Amino acid sequence: MFRRAVAVLAVLMIGTGLLAFAPEAEAASWDWVHEGDMPSERTLFAGVRLPDGRLFISMGMVDNPVASLNETWIYDPDDGSWSQMSDSPLDGRVNSCAYLNGSVYVFTVIDIDTGQLDNRTLIYDVENDTWEFGERSPLYKLYTCAAAIDERYVLLAGGYPDVIADCYLYDTVNDTFEKTAPLPEGRATGALVRDGGTVYYLGGLDPNINAVTDIFGFDVANRSWSAAGDLSKPNCAMSAVLGGDGLVYIIGGMDDPIHFNPLSKAWTWNPANNRSGTLPDLPGTVVYSSAFYLDDGRVLYMGGYNASETHAGMYSLKRATVNVHLASSSVGQGDSAWMNLSIAGAPGTTVNGTVDLVRNDTIWGSLRFSYPTDRPVMMSFPIPLSLPAGDYLLEFRDVDVAGFGDYPLESLPLTVISAPSAEELSDQLRQELLAELEQVRSNLSLEILALQTRLGEMNADLQQQMTALQALLDETRSGLDEVSDNVSTLQASLDLLETQVGSVQAQLELMKVMAEMTNATLALLHERLTQLEADAGYGNESLAELGSQLTAMMGSMVALQGQLDEAQASIEEVNASLSASAEGSELRDQMDGKMDAVLGYVILMAVLASLVISVVVLVIMLRKR
Repeated sequence: MFRRAVAVLAVLMIGTGLLAFAPEAEAASWDWVHEGDMPSERTLFAGVRLPDGRLFISMGMVDNPVASLNETWIYDPDDGSWSQMSDSPLDGRVNSCAYLNGSVYVFTVIDIDTGQLDNRTLIYDVENDTWEFGERSPLYKLYTCAAAIDERYVLLAGGYPDVIADCYLYDTVNDTFEKTAPLPEGRATGALVRDGGTVYYLGGLDPNINAVTDIFGFDVANRSWSAAGDLSKPNCAMSAVLGGDGLVYIIGGMDDPIHFNPLSKAWTWNPANNRSGTLPDLPGTVVYSSAFYLDDGRVLYMGGYNASETHAGMYSLKRATVNVHLASSSVGQGDSAWMNLSIAGAPGTTVNGTVDLVRNDTIWGSLRFSYPTDRPVMMSFPIPLSLPAGDYLLEFRDVDVAGFGDYPLESLPLTVISAPSAEELSDQLRQELLAELEQVRSNLSLEILALQTRLGEMNADLQQQMTALQALLDETRSGLDEVSDNVSTLQASLDLLETQVGSVQAQLELMKVMAEMTNATLALLHERLTQLEADAGYGNESLAELGSQLTAMMGSMVALQGQLDEAQASIEEVNASLSASAEGSELRDQMDGKMDAVLGYVILMAVLASLVISVVVLVIMLRKR
């Protein structure tokens, strides 16, 4: 669509200036793929896509040597298999064909051997795999094009020789032909493609046998023709098919029919804007092939001729897809409209194009972009503060991937909103601040509530801990009372022990005196025994006195034994009192040590007494002698 006016404020904005620069365009990493071969090479054959996605081919011819074919095959692209069907009742070159309501209609077959045209309509029933003849075509011509225009009629247009403009509608219900509006000018060997309510006749030969660029459109509703656009270069004898993306794919052909110059090029033509785009070159030159659009998005062509031999090869191309959408359908003055751009099917290359901001057929701004295809891109379109508010369209043009094709992208509606005034901004700011304050208040309320809950939990925990601590204090106080009682008992025991120790000390003093008396007695005895040794005889008085002294000694020993028994009893009582405490145990050990010393002393006294007795006995025995 050509723009006659451009707004004063329109500024060319380079897309690569808004994001990082993309690398220079590289060769496309996608290309035509060899999908195998047909059952046999052929050209000028009937080829049409069936509703279930399978491909129907029949008849045609081969070169070197020239021969006609009547074989019929159906190809399944899903598994790459071929199924042979019933042979056609005719063999030879086919003018054109179309599918409608379960049948394939083939118009005018040329017998290669005789050169005669058979204008009977051939009808192939797909479900029953049967052939039959229908009404004869009034177009007794070569290179007539055909296409189904609705659920009942097939349009036939042009023909050769004489390159006529006549057109007919074939009624598939009544098996009849009726004349309709002619082409604006005579045409032959072009391509007929239906897109919705319009059927396009692309290129072909004009009455002067020149290849042309003209594209005519047939309005199905009004049954009329008009100029619809132009090819990028003259072409005829090509194959063409409408793709699922709305583009017409043009395969091969020739631009100089006089010198038969086949082409190895492929193009796209966009009926929406009359723009042409290029596709990767074909594997070789080709004319009179058949082209199909497959359910998975591939364009496939098969067969054809290259001026020296016919082909059996099948080649497909899956074109990259370009998708774009707005992050938001509205934008304020002075802001930017953000678009998400993504490409699938062509990694390692670049996507290029231009997007225009359009209102009332006027371009208000443009953005040229070029980005890598490896990942999605967020593309920014700046909106000037002075741009009038209103509804606009972001329209894309010259979009290609690695330099190939003119990708049709739908326009994106965009509403530009007026920038607020200073008062509106102030009010908006006040509202935003109030909203933020309210949010802060709400958040604080929630935090206070949470804090109160936490404090309650902490208070409950503290109460539990205080209860446990009080119980521990009570237990400690009880223990201290018990310790105090034990201390009092210990003190009493210590007082008693002190008394008993004093008693023991007194007794020990007594025992010491008695020991001294014993020593004196023993000394006296020793002295008297000495006298007795000097004087062999003792008198009765001396013996009586000695016995008296011995008796006194024995009495002292008995008294000493009694005192020792009392001391032992006292010590046992003290031991009993001190058994419950470590201090008592230590005192008891000290008392035991002292008692051991006393007992040792007493034992010594006993031994001395025994010696005295032994001496007395010895004296008595000596006396008896």
